[in-house]
Amino acid sequence: MTEVSLTTIVSNYANKLDFLGEDGMSLYINYKDKSLLFNTGTGESVLVNGVRLGIDFSEIDAVFLSHGFRSTAGGLPGVLAFRPKEVFAHPEIFERRYIRDESDFLVSVSSDLQKESITPSQTKLTLNTRTTEVFPGVFFSGEIPFALDAETSIEQKVFKCTGADLVPSSIKDEQFLLLQTQRGWIMVCGGTKRGLLSSIEKALCISKERKLHMLVGRVDFKDDPLALEADAELIDQYFDVFVPTCIYHPKKMEHIHSLLGEKVNYLFIGETIEVY
Repeated sequence: MTEVSLTTIVSNYANKLDFLGEDGMSLYINYKDKSLLFNTGTGESVLVNGVRLGIDFSEIDAVFLSHGFRSTAGGLPGVLAFRPKEVFAHPEIFERRYIRDESDFLVSVSSDLQKESITPSQTKLTLNTRTTEVFPGVFFSGEIPFALDAETSIEQKVFKCTGADLVPSSIKDEQFLLLQTQRGWIMVCGGTKRGLLSSIEKALCISKERKLHMLVGRVDFKDDPLALEADAELIDQYFDVFVPTCIYHPKKMEHIHSLLGEKVNYLFIGETIEVY
């Protein structure tokens, strides 16, 4: 009997003509008797692909937002029209953030969500900073402390406005989902901008285990081959299976496969992985 199934609704690659691809991420998760949505992608793709997959958004028990970027939370307004029961996020999910493009112009990467646009939808909004067991065996991580002496992945220099000043943002709102199964713990992440090691250490603290079964979602691998190898070593050390839901640059993908081999199992839009 399937204990948990995870289906990619949104990613940056569509290998079937029926689906829309975008620079975003969303996963539909069936965990025992609960229906969960982890992130909502950038815009309409979550609804278009979800309908084609037969997902009933009105039956979703909880929506989890890993952080407030457009690529993870931009599709929430469309999902709210179906009145899912509850949305979980960090209080700083509404923070406006920017990066500098190749021409040194500031570009917004925030989702433009507003608290006032969620509460009238009859969906409960729960803002958490600490680890929360939302359902039995379903944990939302809370804030992720930086690992001691670990280099973070906030390499694209994300900024926020404080008054009239532009200051670096540490993306304090980043969180991940942790699912307890008989095979071991499943960690679902929408990015590792606060550092892969930081996220793993937080997951081990929550699970009280030395190793986890599966890592699903997006890892923000750096372009530096040595840094990528260091992250791959962490995945190899702490997980049995790595299931990325996005497609990296071909050279980066080739490098990942050379390091992790059969441990990697890509999950394209519309595809499902099950744990029994």
